[in-house]
Amino acid sequence: MASSLVDCGVAGNFKWLGITAVGVKLFCAPCNSNLILVIDAQTEAVHTVDCGVAEGNFKWSGITAVGDKLFCAPYYSNLILVIDAQTEAVHTVDCGVAGDQKWNGITAVGDKLFCAPYNSNLILVIDAQTEAVHTVDCGVAGAHKWRGITAVGDKLFCAPFNSNLILVIDAQTEAVHTVDCGVAGDRKWNGITAVGDKLFCAPSNSSLILVIDAQTEAVHTVDCGVAAGDHKWSGITAVGDKLFCAPYNSNVVLVIDAQTEAVHTVDCGIAGLFKWQGITAAGTKLVCAPSHATQLLLLPAPPPTEAELLANLEAAGARIGADAVARDLGALLDSGAAADVLFRVGEGAGVEEITAHRQVLVARSSVFAAMLAERWGAAAASSSSSSSSSSSSSSSSSSSSSSDGGGSGYSCTIDISSTAPAAFKQLLRFVYTGRCEAGALGAMPDHLLDASAAHGMDELHALSARALMLSLTAENVCDYFALAHAHEHEDLMDVCAELMGKEMAAVTASEGFKRHSAEQSPVGFAIFARMSQLSSPEAKGRKRKREGEGGAGADGGGVAAAAAAAAVDMHT
Repeated sequence: MASSLVDCGVAGNFKWLGITAVGVKLFCAPCNSNLILVIDAQTEAVHTVDCGVAEGNFKWSGITAVGDKLFCAPYYSNLILVIDAQTEAVHTVDCGVAGDQKWNGITAVGDKLFCAPYNSNLILVIDAQTEAVHTVDCGVAGAHKWRGITAVGDKLFCAPFNSNLILVIDAQTEAVHTVDCGVAGDRKWNGITAVGDKLFCAPSNSSLILVIDAQTEAVHTVDCGVAAGDHKWSGITAVGDKLFCAPYNSNVVLVIDAQTEAVHTVDCGIAGLFKWQGITAAGTKLVCAPSHATQLLLLPAPPPTEAELLANLEAAGARIGADAVARDLGALLDSGAAADVLFRVGEGAGVEEITAHRQVLVARSSVFAAMLAERWGAAAASSSSSSSSSSSSSSSSSSSSSSDGGGSGYSCTIDISSTAPAAFKQLLRFVYTGRCEAGALGAMPDHLLDASAAHGMDELHALSARALMLSLTAENVCDYFALAHAHEHEDLMDVCAELMGKEMAAVTASEGFKRHSAEQSPVGFAIFARMSQLSSPEAKGRKRKREGEGGAGADGGGVAAAAAAAAVDMHT
């Protein structure tokens, strides 16, 4: 495996810290540089984009992507750098926390991004869609704790630098715990990645590779074969079953076989200190981000094995198959062919008849299954009775009797008065295809939250709650809180309460607030109880807490005072 060098066109020290890819475009996070380095992995052409933040060194440390958006973890900067991979437009988001060397490393689980605590005692959490931020207490004090973070499923792992503990985070609940790494010392590992359920940490001052089982959290070490030297490698990535560590002070690339744990090295072709920080793969190449080096280090990525090609084919087949199933079931719903269930949805003159298929409904929803079991049993009994009466009749004429007793041709007819027809149609669309029509979530998130809860569609319920969070305003937040309170949706209640705390004057002037105030509703008390909880000391580290110490959330007393004042307005 021969390495090559490509001039990056920019001089300076600690220029970039971290690299990631979107397609064949690679992006390096600005550290001391004011420029984002962009590389075309196919042509090896490079160019730069101004990051828009001129002042300050050691601005960001680590970069990752969610779709076409890239996010850089704040190191000394108090801003999250956000880059559009397609247009290369940039903007920043305040992280809400002051201080130096706050986080080192960033990764994503779904739409949630997590930054590894370095000097900060808080994990920074970012919503990639809304760009809202909150923090979670990591439970461990100290400096230079972890460098690098990666995920296996819903579990995140941070590589121990000065800490002797591996930090483990549950991406869904945001609960944290630690695992003893079994090795003492400072600057042990710098970077972490996974192959299957095995995680590997790149040796910095340590001569050992740290290996973690993501399921059991058992740890062991493997000798890297290079005993001497500090800051040997900085950053690690995987291609298939092979892992590659970027040379920092070392003059060799460390290569690890994830299955056998055998190691070997590849000469990087250049001597010097602090050469590259971060490594990733794009297309057929591995690329290292220049720190002090003025060149990019490129390595040919190993070709995929037959097993990897088959796995990729199976994954592509699963996606194609899922799309085909959704398309065909959607067409079946639209056509009404072979439908055996008739829903009468709505009230009064607004009732609409909507057809569906019993087997699809039963397979997708336990609520529909129970409803149809009850109705089908009643329909079968009615059919049996009708058949018996008909056979004993002396009449010579015969009639085709519908199981619903109405002669409609459907085996079961069900009245749904609690859901609007438009929302029920989207609910059925989701039942059949796993998605709503374009624009439906934004147009009727409140109706879909109700409908999905009533009919046991948990995935749609979660999507509807997220859509409500995205559409919150001072005018609608009280009504949305009431809806969240009715559904006992903790996250949505927290987000509503936080908005109220930030925009109290506008909220108290809203029609929703006035209506709840006039009604003296229990929801009003619940709103201010929730706001007080969010601003209390005990609420630090709460799942949906979005403001860190030293940031906007530091004025918890102000939020509590505003909440108390508004509570007096509402309930006196």
